[in-house]
Amino acid sequence: MMNKSRCIRCGSEISSDKHHAVHGICENCFEKMDPAEKMSLHPEWTLHHEDAENQIIDGHRLVCPLCGHDRFWKRITVMITPAAATWNWLPGSKKSINYICDRCGYIFSFLREPTKS
Repeated sequence: MMNKSRCIRCGSEISSDKHHAVHGICENCFEKMDPAEKMSLHPEWTLHHEDAENQIIDGHRLVCPLCGHDRFWKRITVMITPAAATWNWLPGSKKSINYICDRCGYIFSFLREPTKS
């Protein structure tokens, strides 16, 4: 059985199984908060990846649309297609190039290697 409490902003009932419920904020109020306010609730959300750096992609400086941060780290992800999953054939899957915001974790994903300039 989950503990129930009330949101400190709107008074609606919230369950204690949500990460923001610890701060007494319901999911609706949490979603309406600006990114900086969300970060102030959980300063440990900052990722601080050692390879994070400023990125210029196709002539544009990458800036996180959620938190405004400008340091990202790179990761390559294999996007498994249904056929590849069914037949366990990874070479048939596409790869995406991801740049992850070092502050909030927002992911920019590209289906081709972006031109760095």
